[in-house]
Amino acid sequence: MKRANVTVYISITLTLVLSVLFTTLESARLTVVKTHLIDTSSICMDSLFGCYCKELYEDYGIFAINPFDIDMEATLVALIDDNILPQNAFYESNFNFLTAKLNNVELEDIIYVTDNDGKYFSSQILAYMKYKELENITQTVLDNSNVIGEDIYDFNSSDSIPNMGDSNLDYSLLENDTIEDRRDCLDISDEEAKTLTDNICTTVSHNLRNELIFLLICEPTTISKTEIEKINLPSVTVQLNEETSSINDGYIKDPSFITPERIWFSEYITSHFCDYTRPSDDSMLSYEIEYMINGSSSDETNLLSTCTKLALMRASLNASHIVTDSRKFTAVKDLAMKSTVFIPIPGIEQFTELMIISAWSTAEGIIDVRDLLSKKKVPLIKDTSTWTLSLDNIAHLNPNTPSNNSGDSGLDYTGYLQLLLVAQSELALRFRTMDIIQLNICLNYNETFRLSNCIYGVTANFDYSTRNIFLNFNYLTNHKDTTSYNFTQSYHYD
Repeated sequence: MKRANVTVYISITLTLVLSVLFTTLESARLTVVKTHLIDTSSICMDSLFGCYCKELYEDYGIFAINPFDIDMEATLVALIDDNILPQNAFYESNFNFLTAKLNNVELEDIIYVTDNDGKYFSSQILAYMKYKELENITQTVLDNSNVIGEDIYDFNSSDSIPNMGDSNLDYSLLENDTIEDRRDCLDISDEEAKTLTDNICTTVSHNLRNELIFLLICEPTTISKTEIEKINLPSVTVQLNEETSSINDGYIKDPSFITPERIWFSEYITSHFCDYTRPSDDSMLSYEIEYMINGSSSDETNLLSTCTKLALMRASLNASHIVTDSRKFTAVKDLAMKSTVFIPIPGIEQFTELMIISAWSTAEGIIDVRDLLSKKKVPLIKDTSTWTLSLDNIAHLNPNTPSNNSGDSGLDYTGYLQLLLVAQSELALRFRTMDIIQLNICLNYNETFRLSNCIYGVTANFDYSTRNIFLNFNYLTNHKDTTSYNFTQSYHYD
């Protein structure tokens, strides 16, 4: 009887010990299985996002999956099956303690590259420029800083430039004797001065509005007449957030928004897209950067609008040269005085000075833009050696007016476009860049390509199960007790 009790006691003890042992083993095994499944899912998600649109990456450095190229869900299932199923025939039996089965996978919370007002798109561009083009950007900045350092006048000092909006202009900066140095002044009568002033302002205004293209380009017939249909482009099809303003709002209002990231973005654009002076055979529009600045569907309109902006930009820079050059400023003052001598209105002389300076600097700006379009460089701030027009030549400005600028120093046409890009609305710049990318991929690779369909990120729900081994005492009879795992994983580029 005592032996029977001992046997029962030992059996119960052994059973308890084995239960604890198997429970520990099964718990450890299930933890390892879960870790294995999480790692496998992560690797397979990584592999799935390796199926990005190669044309988009190779041409523009943008990672995104075109859902029309692959079935994402089927591809992910195939990848997981290849990684969790036993690869060796020996382990196809019951010896693989990590065996598991994928029951279901669902993709949800899909993020498109155009979502969040295109910020996912711009973040990839900034990452691309940061890691791929940093050396080129640094060299470009160094080269341009040398040019700017030589040409830019010090605008930080309040005494550098007269206050053009004040009726009492400050002439104290004219250190030279203006009486002895009046070669730019006009030896004409008061009536002739009034006529010349009217002609100057009328001519510049008319040329800027109506004849600009003929003054800038020798053969206007060579201008691209291409027009695009914008109905399927991201700038039209993508819905913006409610608090976001219109894409076509224009330029930034606060200079503090000009950040290094904006400079990198503009550098990306000038390094990947063409303009009037750098044509491309692989682009839908001939003037891509001009489109990003203006957003018109017509090449011709974009070019003309860009030239107008550049002429006005150059006018503001040229005005700073006029007011700091003693001979030119004296000529302006002399002409304004003579043309208003018979007009007894307070402040009329100062107002006329402003008109003459604006007309003169704008006319010179037209010459500058013509130089830029002919692939010359133009200094940011010109000097006497690079200045072309005298006051009496403004009214005779025509396509054959020669330029005194050699074109060896300063910024070229693309460099000035980059200044316009930096000042452009960030939202407009993003979507117009996406427009051009879609147009070019449709032209060169796949006419059905839509950037708004391209996927930037996704969240996947995984449902796995594994058979219990150490706690399944009917295991040899293929009892189907299982443990399930449900978890989600998110993945996106960057």
